[in-house]
Amino acid sequence: MSTINNVLLKNTSVYLSGFNPLQYLKCIQDYKVNVLLVVPPIVVFLAKAPIVGKFDLSSVNQIWCGAAPLNSETINETLKRLPNCEGIFQGYGMTETSLAATKDINKDDVVRKPGSGGYVLPGIRAKVVNIETRERLGPYCEGEICFKGPVIMKGYANNEKATAEITDDEGYLNTGDIGYYDDDGCFFVVDRLKELIKYKGHQ
Repeated sequence: MSTINNVLLKNTSVYLSGFNPLQYLKCIQDYKVNVLLVVPPIVVFLAKAPIVGKFDLSSVNQIWCGAAPLNSETINETLKRLPNCEGIFQGYGMTETSLAATKDINKDDVVRKPGSGGYVLPGIRAKVVNIETRERLGPYCEGEICFKGPVIMKGYANNEKATAEITDDEGYLNTGDIGYYDDDGCFFVVDRLKELIKYKGHQ
């Protein structure tokens, strides 16, 4: 999806076959990359690795991060090393939601709500339900996060059983993630319902 968006917006994209610290930093410096799309371990690298200070990363003005929450300490340490970066924005989604279902709106959200997944995107409906009763829950109540909308997948091809297991009677997608939303409608993911191993941002 990010590839398609970049084509539509006529942006230039730089792709790497894998993560090599030297190559990664050199590409940012040489191509004067403005926006980084990363997973949390890359942000930790930018915040902690001594080698980062040897490269000119002044072109970076935004970082978009997904796959797992970031704590405020890591965010602040990274921004100190990237003086022209206005913020590290986070989002939440999965393959079945066509990439992101929620995201931060502006840099104030990043400061006020560290670790959040942001707000539900236009056209998508969301709810948090009790894991056992499936009753809808209000703000700050932890339960399973569910989404519904035109960009949410309708089902798995030729697999009615799997489709039935991941969708409810109202057509919402059961994400398998535990979280809550606050009074502003900002979502936070805190745990995983399904037994799934994530290693370095990959599952």
